[in-house]
Amino acid sequence: MIVGQNALYLEALNKAGYNSKTAKKVMIQSSDSSVLAKFKGKNYELVYHVNEIISDILNSTILDIKNFSDSVLIGKKSVYPDDENFTTGVTNIVPKLQSFKLHVYVELFRNEFVSQDWDFFSDPIVEINQFVTVATVDGLVTDFPQTAASYKKNRCLNSANLSPFLSAVLPGGLLQSMAFVAGPAAVPPAEPPAPVFTDADVSEPALPPAVKIVPSPAPSTTTASSPKTPSSDVPRITFSAFLSSLAMVAAALLLF
Repeated sequence: MIVGQNALYLEALNKAGYNSKTAKKVMIQSSDSSVLAKFKGKNYELVYHVNEIISDILNSTILDIKNFSDSVLIGKKSVYPDDENFTTGVTNIVPKLQSFKLHVYVELFRNEFVSQDWDFFSDPIVEINQFVTVATVDGLVTDFPQTAASYKKNRCLNSANLSPFLSAVLPGGLLQSMAFVAGPAAVPPAEPPAPVFTDADVSEPALPPAVKIVPSPAPSTTTASSPKTPSSDVPRITFSAFLSSLAMVAAALLLF
């Protein structure tokens, strides 16, 4: 996936032959609608990046996104909002976008245990399985592709008796269990809801024409040498000083 913020990428991709239907699939990602509009009509999958946590998206906004994009990339918390790393529920953003024939990708998946919500037992495989089988996203963006590959190769996924660790996680269930066992005081305070993604968040001014930057010439390394004092000036100064000293001696002799 290429993160594109400059229209000059279009020329480079065309020269490399990636616009051909026989070439490998290229995905262009940007959070700027005007950038993706430059690539519209080419043989690329255009991915609009929603680079903020949202709780919902307007239908009119989705229709606007469809004008310049084939897919949408959102954050994990836009699917499963959380509070202090405890999931609090699930949004309807994924099925809503998919109902408009848009692919939905989610970011960012990592292996470090602090990157997963506690509901997923700090296990990256459990987290991936939740987004793939329950949230039914179309793809993931990860810093650890080997982990995603291991999940795809897991034979337990096709087993009739699914392993317990691959069972669906109830969003908000762990938080409810804490409140039931330890009391409401153990539950972290509720956070304000994320904003709704609107048409104004998508609208961007048109891109200016691409201008190739010509490098400025390198500064000259030669420095002007200071003019040398003529060698004849040195004895002249010495001779003048000698005359001045002789005059002072003569004046002193006259005083006596």
